[in-house]
Amino acid sequence: MSRHHFLGVLLLQVASVTIGGALPNSDPSPAPSVVIAPNGTVQVTRMVPVPSTISTAAQEKLVNTKPAPQSHQTLQEHRTDTDKWQVERAQESLELYPVKLATDVIAGVPVRVVTPREITPENAARVLINLHGGGFRVDAGSLTETIPIANLTGTKVISVLYRPTPENRFPAAVDDAVAVYQESRRG
Repeated sequence: MSRHHFLGVLLLQVASVTIGGALPNSDPSPAPSVVIAPNGTVQVTRMVPVPSTISTAAQEKLVNTKPAPQSHQTLQEHRTDTDKWQVERAQESLELYPVKLATDVIAGVPVRVVTPREITPENAARVLINLHGGGFRVDAGSLTETIPIANLTGTKVISVLYRPTPENRFPAAVDDAVAVYQESRRG
């Protein structure tokens, strides 16, 4: 897999899970629809147009992407599959974007520390803190997001392995992120 193909797949992954608003240069999206089930579950559906700021090939890939069928996995099965996927993609990432990987605990919170082989002088004092994707339920990016970022930017990246929901209620993940940020500033 080439670097450009890998980055394209990574960007498509990020774009496919994005529920935020449209990019400034894209068509305006209609207001989200909201359905509240009798048990209180809220389902928000939002239209996200294909960005005009990405390559034609990436636009075509997004247009032809089919949504995943509704999963009947338990949360634990989903986490297990996502963890396996992270490890597999991390190996591919490391071949394209060599970095040093380490695990650590900062302020009592487990983290992944991803350090480029060479840190640029202008980035020597910088650290990017990554709150990985996964909807606060699974780890869908602590490796796949941070490895290319660290390598391509020459910046050390700390990915916070925050406490997931639903076992840990809001604001547990936010508290973990803030604790890592504050401790990192002191160090």
